[in-house]
Amino acid sequence: MDKKHFKEGHLVSEEISRAALLVNPLKDIVVRVGDSVAGYITMLPISDEMFLRIRSGLCTEDEIERGVLPYRKAGYFTVYISSVVVDKEKFPRLTGLDMFIFLGRLISSLKKRGVFIRKAIAVAVSDKGARLLQRVGFRYLSSGVYIASPTKKPFIKENPSFLPPWFLSETRASQQYPRSFSLKPFT
Repeated sequence: MDKKHFKEGHLVSEEISRAALLVNPLKDIVVRVGDSVAGYITMLPISDEMFLRIRSGLCTEDEIERGVLPYRKAGYFTVYISSVVVDKEKFPRLTGLDMFIFLGRLISSLKKRGVFIRKAIAVAVSDKGARLLQRVGFRYLSSGVYIASPTKKPFIKENPSFLPPWFLSETRASQQYPRSFSLKPFT
């Protein structure tokens, strides 16, 4: 689905993405409906040096994925949010906001394990992506770069007011979309 939504400069090779999953298996949230992938969002824990490189526009998506950190111990992390993708052809009612709701649930689960997100950075590659980032609480920095500090103000609430009524319907939600995450213990 990446190839359908992103230009060549924003694609990560499958090999690099698989290697990053070995370092941090919680980096991707994939929403499945039956056997189909409805959408996904990526949250990569990164070093402060990588944060500065992203902010300055001095690195590629491949370099960022190669620099992913594991959640080996409790503490504060800086993250890069990328690849907010939804298959609108098959799942027209699923939105980028929904993906941030699932991300918020992961962040809540991580907090219970002592893992906190100190700051987040994202790069909007489209006007739609820029509007989504602003809507969930990111602020524009420069050149398509957005930042947020979830420890000061969460960039997603557990039950945000912008959710459409159909999503809040427990019956529909439980039939169509996952409501919780099952996380593996730290290794």
